[in-house]
Formats: sequence, C-alpha cells, structure tokens
Amino acid sequence: MKEKNNFLKRQNFSDSIYQNILEEIFCRKLKHGTRLKEREVAEKLGVSRTPVREAFYKLSKDGIIDIIPFRGAVVKKWNGKDLKEVYEIRSSLECLAIRLALPNIPEKKLKNLKERLKKVKEEKDFMKPDLSLHRLVMNHCGNERLGSILGNLHNLVHTFRILDAQFPQRNKQSRKEHLQIIDALLRRDAQESVSLMAKHIENTKNNILEDFFKEEGNSE
Repeated sequence: MKEKNNFLKRQNFSDSIYQNILEEIFCRKLKHGTRLKEREVAEKLGVSRTPVREAFYKLSKDGIIDIIPFRGAVVKKWNGKDLKEVYEIRSSLECLAIRLALPNIPEKKLKNLKERLKKVKEEKDFMKPDLSLHRLVMNHCGNERLGSILGNLHNLVHTFRILDAQFPQRNKQSRKEHLQIIDALLRRDAQESVSLMAKHIENTKNNILEDFFKEEGNSE
C-alpha cells in the first residue's frame, strides 16, 4: 500500500510539472529552442528529479519538447511543414468531432457560451471562451480516444495561437466565426457546423503561418 501511495504521489507531481512547463511555454516564458534541465526544474519546483523526468517523457511523447541524447530536453522548434501537418490533422478530426457532438451538446451550454462571447469587450480576453467552444465539442463527441487526440493537438498548436491573439483584428474575426459555429450548432445543422469549423481552422492556420514566417524572417 505504501508503494502504491508513493507511486500516486509521484504521478501527481509529474502531472503538475507537466502542466507547469506547458503553461510557461503557452505564456512564452519558455520559447522554442529553450533547453530544459532536469536538475534546474527539480530545484525550482522543490521536487526530486524522478517526476521531472516523467513529465519530460510525457511532454516529449506529446510532441511539445524534444529529448536529445547528451543534450537533454529542448522546447520543440517547429517549422512551417510541422504546423501545416498538425492543422490538417486537427481540421479532419475536429470536423468529425463536431458532427458526432452535434446531437449531444446541451442547448443551455451553447447559449451560455454565446452570451460569454458576446460580452467580451477586450479582444485579449477572447482566448478562454474561444477554447471553451473547442472543449465543448471534444467533451460531447462521445468518443474518448478522439477527444484525447484532439486535446493533445490543441496543446501542440496553443503556443502558436498565442501569437495570433496578439492581433485584435484577427480575434474579432475569430469571435465572429465562433458565434456562427454556435448558431449552426443551435440549429442542429450538421453540414453548416462542419463547414464553418473547417473554415475557422483554415483561417487560424493561415494567420499563424503568416506570423510564423514573419518571426522566422526577423530571426535570420
């Protein structure tokens, strides 16, 4: 029993470290290409190196960091091809998810989210209700594996969506697209919901790729 408790405690530490590193990447405190050292992370968080190593393994498995022999862990540096591939996969899977979720999402939740989006006054506050729509679709698609895969994909692209959030005009357009998707879901219109979601993801991909290549050009 003691061994089991120790394992669960270590697992909780590992999950917390995973989330901590993920949030620092999302907030761009840890930029792409930053080296992560087990000992430094362990000392900073006041834990042993074992849960840090486990968190690194999960981050690597999810494609968020690279573990390089004799160098340790490095925040993954993406290229345009990586981004295109992830968004192509995301578009296909999220369109499937919205079709499956359509009859399951409670009308009340959709209306509440619509009101939240309409009340957003500062475009910088748009990110949370934006994510809420995608989570609503994932949580009601009725397919745990699909929801899990989409969750990982959202983690992968979220660092680049932070870039997109720096441009208020794009957030304004994205909010409009979200409201259109919600209206289609409220009408239980499967074809329109799928079409609008595909268009929204394509627009997001194009915006992020544009910003990505600008950053690449500025860093040369």
